[in-house]
Amino acid sequence: ELAPFVENAVLRCQAKAVYSPQDTGHFGLALRNYTHFTSPIRRYSDLEVHRALIAALDFGEGGVPGVDEAELDAVAEHVSMTERRAARAERDAADRLYAEFLSDQLDAEFDSRIVDVIRSGIFVRLDQTGAEGLLPLSQTGDERFRFDPVRRGFVGTRSRTWLRPGDPIRVRLTEADRMTGNLIFARVPFDV
Repeated sequence: ELAPFVENAVLRCQAKAVYSPQDTGHFGLALRNYTHFTSPIRRYSDLEVHRALIAALDFGEGGVPGVDEAELDAVAEHVSMTERRAARAERDAADRLYAEFLSDQLDAEFDSRIVDVIRSGIFVRLDQTGAEGLLPLSQTGDERFRFDPVRRGFVGTRSRTWLRPGDPIRVRLTEADRMTGNLIFARVPFDV
């Protein structure tokens, strides 16, 4: 049940991939020589790897002609930057679509899980849709919570209840901004 949240935390801690003409290997796979490519339709960098392999293995037309390393450095830097930009745009578009979809469900309650915590609040992911949004600390109810950066969570000052990544939490949608894609939630109080 916690696997997606552990995976998410590990991915966030890892350095982002950077394209480079220098073969630095792959630390995680323990390979001295490494390149990665998928379908050349997906990314320009993958197309360039395919073209380089065609030329290097003398497979005929379509290979990339020899280029100097200075040019490759510039291309690699550009491709790395544009890939990060594309990933950011994809996330922004998904956030706006989620906000559009949920905009007519203000005050609806949802089951969710905590995906991350910051000093000012909690990020939650709705179980049903996967949409993510912020639960501000001011919207956690009557209980006062203290941020514990070492344990990556909040602890209730009265009840000693913890709110940490992976924990289930029931929330109510209070804002859905279609322009920014921001979703804001309030915690649904426990039935006593």
